[in-house]
Amino acid sequence: MIIPRWEWRTFGDGFGAADRRFDELEAEAVRETDEVYALSRLTDNSLKLRDELVDVKVLREVSPDGLERWEPVLKAHAELPPGSFHALAEGLGVEVLTVRVHKVRAHYRIDGCMAERSEISTPHGERRTIGIESEDPDLVRTIVAGLGFDVTHNINLPHELKLLAGFGSPAPA
Repeated sequence: MIIPRWEWRTFGDGFGAADRRFDELEAEAVRETDEVYALSRLTDNSLKLRDELVDVKVLREVSPDGLERWEPVLKAHAELPPGSFHALAEGLGVEVLTVRVHKVRAHYRIDGCMAERSEISTPHGERRTIGIESEDPDLVRTIVAGLGFDVTHNINLPHELKLLAGFGSPAPA
C-alpha cells in the first residue's frame, strides 16, 4: 500500500545535539545501497532506481511552514537499465540529470516517527543528512523541534542532489 507522508530533511557536516540524540538510539536497520536518481530542472519530483526497482515520488503539497507531503506513485520492477532514463526523457522532450548515489542509511523510530540519519556520496560531492517523516505533520514538527531544528529550514533530497551537481533551475528568460 502506498501512503503519502509528510517529510522534513536537512543537510550538513554535523548536527550537534541531534547527532548526540541519534547516538543514544539503537538503529532499527542500517542499509547501504547504490542508487540512480533521474532529476528534472522543472520539479523536485524524482525517479529512483534501487535494487532493480523503480520508485517515483511526487511532491503533492507544501505546508505554510515548509513541510512537504510526498506521495510514492510507482514502485515496480525495473526492466530498463539506468542509461535508459535519458532516452525516455529525450522522447518526452524533458532534460534530465542522472546522478549515481551511494547511501549509508540508519533508520530509527523517535516517538512513533520515522527518522533517518544518512551519508550520501555522489560524483559531485558528499553530504550528511537527517530526515523525519510521518503521515502526521504535527508529529514531524514536534520531532524536528525536539531535535533542535527549525521546521522552515527544509530541503528535500532531489533538490540537494541538483544543487551538488550544479543542475539548478533554468535562468530566467
